[in-house]
This record gives sequence, C-alpha cells and structure tokens, in this order.
Amino acid sequence: MLYTIILPLLIIPKCEISVYSDYFHGRQTASGIRFSQKEYTCAVSRGNLKRFPFGSRVTLHYKGKHVTVTVTDTGSYKPKKTVHWFDLSKAAMKKLLGENYYTRVVGTWHKK
Repeated sequence: MLYTIILPLLIIPKCEISVYSDYFHGRQTASGIRFSQKEYTCAVSRGNLKRFPFGSRVTLHYKGKHVTVTVTDTGSYKPKKTVHWFDLSKAAMKKLLGENYYTRVVGTWHKK
C-alpha cells in the first residue's frame, strides 16, 4: 500500500527552461500577441502545442522556487535535450532564478 502512495510522487515531468532572446521583444508571437520581456509568458516546443495550447498556464519549478507563465508562442530553432522545454520571458526567468537568469536549467512543470 505504501508503494502506491510514494510512486506517483516520484513521477515528476522534467523540462528544460531557458530565457527568450531580447531580439523577440515587441515582436508578434505565433498566438498573435506582442511579446514582452516584462510579462510572465513562455514559448513551448512545437510538438507540445496540443498539450500546451496558446493561453495555457503552466507552473515551472526549480530548486524550491516556482513561476506560473502563460503560453503565447512556439518554437526554438535550436535542438533541445528534453522533450518538454520552455523559453521564458526575462521577468519569469528572474523570478525563478534570480539575477543569474541567463542559465539554462532542467526543472519540473505542471499544468494549471
């Protein structure tokens, strides 16, 4: 009986978390809104758009901290190491990592 209680707690989906480039600030996203580094938004991999459609809210966790972001864009042209990845705005990344927000990290996620 103890096994069934512990096992679901061990299955935590991992993800790669990185920060959006300043190049995209003020540009139109795939969802049609303008991207702002000051908002708590993110882009997801194209293959995960069905799981995370535009407007979805996702909470990302890293070392005891968390941030909730809204999915507004897709795509990164760089290959990623994990299936799930999120490119966060600077505001969201700063909340999650503090001043060292240019670091790419592996964290966990759950959908709101």
